[in-house]
Amino acid sequence: MINSPIFRGSILGLVLLGSTVTVAAGSDERSRPDGRFYIAPALTYDFMDQDSALDDDAGYRFSAGIPLLHYFNLEVNTFKTELDAKRNQPVTGGFARNAGSVEGVGANLLFFPARYHSPFFLVLAASQGDFESDAGADDSANIWEAGFGYIHPLTRHGGLSLRAEYRFRNTSVDDQANGDYELHDHVVSLGLQVPIGRRKSDQLSRPSDWRNPEPPANYVAAAAPVDGDDDRDGVVNSVDQCLNTPFGAAVLATGCSLKTDIALELKGVNFAFDSGTLLPESFPILDQAAYVLRQSPGVRVMVAGHTDSKGGAEYNENLSARRAESVRRYLIRKGIAPDRLVAKGYGESRPLVSNYKRDGSDDPVGRARNRRVEFWVIR
Repeated sequence: MINSPIFRGSILGLVLLGSTVTVAAGSDERSRPDGRFYIAPALTYDFMDQDSALDDDAGYRFSAGIPLLHYFNLEVNTFKTELDAKRNQPVTGGFARNAGSVEGVGANLLFFPARYHSPFFLVLAASQGDFESDAGADDSANIWEAGFGYIHPLTRHGGLSLRAEYRFRNTSVDDQANGDYELHDHVVSLGLQVPIGRRKSDQLSRPSDWRNPEPPANYVAAAAPVDGDDDRDGVVNSVDQCLNTPFGAAVLATGCSLKTDIALELKGVNFAFDSGTLLPESFPILDQAAYVLRQSPGVRVMVAGHTDSKGGAEYNENLSARRAESVRRYLIRKGIAPDRLVAKGYGESRPLVSNYKRDGSDDPVGRARNRRVEFWVIR
């Protein structure tokens, strides 16, 4: 079995995968992973050793784990597979001769060479188990596994995820009656990874209570809010970043018009995790921005995207460029001429605040401030 093309191809695949994803490990990944405990139930299918006289069959695996540091997850797991004997199969050596089941309890070590940039991981596992045949024998077994897996987030921020794995399994059976033997099988699995409990979000805060993307022509608030609206632009003083805008000027949700030399942050514009896809909560903010652009004909703006320092500089620059381009395309769909909009990504190069606290630990609040989209008026 060890000399089979399938086995050699599997090992070569592991080596190539490890080499590929390790290249990405050189990126800066100083921020902590999601530290929540999680469970991972999965259905498995075992492709058994051809010489074992056992048919391929389905089973299950249940794991529970927690992330360690930046690159590792540690799990405990249990698994079981019911195995039927092949009919009219000649048996050689000490291989299993009867139908039965293999089960075990042990530990998994998952290695994520590039946790924030690659969905792949490597896995090593060791278990103590039993091979129980229908003939009544109950033999102990030492089980080793090596393989790789893939995790695909199903919800925002990667809460609930789909998890797929391949493992090569070596089972050393201590058969008191017939002598020791080994089973070699290939195990594939598909299941879910479910975090337990809640974590602090490292995403941008929700947008402000601006709910009128298409104001009336006079653009005058009916009544000043409780904490005041000194420049009467419809944005309360506590939110207004430009407290002296001209009366009647069309303003963004931050209270600033386009007739300014400062960077105009589009607060509340959010994206899907690790993606340039706009989230629906961003639409009212961008609808308001489109209105302001229509009220300011001839003004050209640069849509500037920014990230925090999580990940490599080149990766962050590309991500911020994709996000800036998504905003540009949205505004074009809202009727803004393409030649009035330029998109550019600056990545992590222009932070507003530090991404780290004074003691060097990660600062989620600071990182959230640095992830942003801005308008810059082009003269």
